Amino acid sequence: MDDELLARFHGYTQWAKQMHWNLQEAAVHKRELFAIFQQHKDNPKVILAQTENMKSLVQKKQLSHGEELLAVFHDIKESQKELIPFFQGMHAELFVKNVVNSIERMHGHAMTLSDVQQRQLRILNGMRAEICADLLPHLFFLYEKEKKTQRTMFIETEVISKNKKKLVHHMHENYITRLQKLHGDASFREDHRQLLQLTYLISLTGSIFGNLYGVSQKEEQGHENEFLSAVAVF
Repeated sequence: MDDELLARFHGYTQWAKQMHWNLQEAAVHKRELFAIFQQHKDNPKVILAQTENMKSLVQKKQLSHGEELLAVFHDIKESQKELIPFFQGMHAELFVKNVVNSIERMHGHAMTLSDVQQRQLRILNGMRAEICADLLPHLFFLYEKEKKTQRTMFIETEVISKNKKKLVHHMHENYITRLQKLHGDASFREDHRQLLQLTYLISLTGSIFGNLYGVSQKEEQGHENEFLSAVAVF
């Protein structure tokens, strides 16, 4: 397995933890600002006073975060697509394909999110006292679409986590367990070395998305650690 690819994915797991808090912080701040917009929707003076804060949040934080998400998701998507042929004809192929399909959908959702936030920014840039009443409903609509997309991304991350768990369990039961019985079978180890290492890479992918969207990994952690400990001998 490519050491540079593995190192990059390890880096993404740490990046995801920090980005999770960045996204949460931005979401809380935006919720507070939209509460003010909603409460004072008939008062253009208050709306305009908060518009600069909202513009700064969307442009300097959310769109900036979005660029990072798109770059990382694209890298993961393209890397994982290349793994499918290694599992071709195996029962595990289904789980791998499910993970890859979910990642492709996540990349699409990230593009949607970026588009929604760019449209929000255009509205905010055009906000003036005399048209506040006309623009605010569009802004509220886009904010609801943003939150719906974010909820969809969380649910998709749960799907990735479940398929990662199924893959790790399958590979553990059908390969690691057999390896433990065939201590001296060097050919079996060699034949399956790459499959086990690629399974580890897919496992890392699940952890990246889990860390990013706050999906708990505790349920599968024990079984996964056992698998990873066994893979370490390779």
